Amino acid sequence: MKRQWFIIMFLNKKTNPFSKAIQSKPTMEDKRQYLSFIQAIVSRLSDHCKAIKMGTVTFLAGAVAYLAAHPNNVQLSWKVITCYAVIIVVLWILDAYYLRQERLFRKLYNESSEINNLSQFTYKMDVKHLERKVSGLHRIMFSITIWPIYTISLLFLFIFKML
Repeated sequence: MKRQWFIIMFLNKKTNPFSKAIQSKPTMEDKRQYLSFIQAIVSRLSDHCKAIKMGTVTFLAGAVAYLAAHPNNVQLSWKVITCYAVIIVVLWILDAYYLRQERLFRKLYNESSEINNLSQFTYKMDVKHLERKVSGLHRIMFSITIWPIYTISLLFLFIFKML
């Protein structure tokens, strides 16, 4: 019974303590706070990209150390190299995904910061309407900031095995 009373009270605008806050018009301070939330998301996504790149380099160093420690076992080495190559490609895709999300939220930030009429301002973090304005995942994978790291890592892995 208490739960139903609370739901009825919450849905009733006259007794809802949050109804005034929900219905109030956005202010410039609200817009500034919203833009700072988007900046925090972009920063976090950028940190993920950096962490994936650093993890890839560390992973590659571990792979080379393992292959250097086991130079005589040719059959096992090719299986290990294949597994390492698959992991590097997965990290490449994940890095491109985070970079794409970062670009989407940058577009959202730019779009939201250009709104001068606060009555048109929304606090949505949805970026689906911006997906056509940002390059696809496959194009981002081969962008100048990403492809050199991963293709060099893959080439280095295979060249090191050939030596």
